[in-house]
Amino acid sequence: MSNSSQSKANVKVELMHASAQIYAYIYAAQHEYCRLDKKHPFMEQTYISIAMFNRNLKRYAESLAMWKELEALQTELYGVDSMVLLFTWKNIGTCYMGVGKSEDARHFMNKAMALMQGVMKDTDKEEQKKKD
Repeated sequence: MSNSSQSKANVKVELMHASAQIYAYIYAAQHEYCRLDKKHPFMEQTYISIAMFNRNLKRYAESLAMWKELEALQTELYGVDSMVLLFTWKNIGTCYMGVGKSEDARHFMNKAMALMQGVMKDTDKEEQKKKD
């Protein structure tokens, strides 16, 4: 490996390490700000950011932990049939695939599909359609 290639690899490792430290700090600070309440609405974006960061690095177990925290928060905030869970469940399924748990992955992908199909159904009454 050339010096240039080695230098680039070192920079990449340093940046990933720095990013992980920043996310750990943000998680701790946000958690403290929310008075250690993991289900505080302000935690939602923190969970998403950390989960995406870890998933992009193929650190599926770490990502999965954040997606599960997010799922619990979103279920409490928005209910079990909220469309925000579609994105979360799809990512939980992806992470389960990444850690080799295909049955768990299938379960969450099916939950996401069922939620999506439920929204696609036409539930407007004929009277409302005429008014529209």
